Amino acid sequence: MEELLARIRAVLRRDSDNKTSIIKYKDIEFDLKDQNVISKEYKKIKFTKRELMIIEFFILNKNKIIPRNDLTVSIW
Repeated sequence: MEELLARIRAVLRRDSDNKTSIIKYKDIEFDLKDQNVISKEYKKIKFTKRELMIIEFFILNKNKIIPRNDLTVSIW
């Protein structure tokens, strides 16, 4: 069941038409489409696609305890 949920999340992540590419957390904006981060000083920081996937995963699962296997299945 966990793997099925991870695969569904991965498909939803690929569906850019139904999802905004910007995730806001405190004073930071994560633009997943352009693969950059904009800090509160409006400085752009470039990340790799994998790094952004990890950031997105942690933000979407904030305040949760995440087993290593869930992260691994979802990102890799």
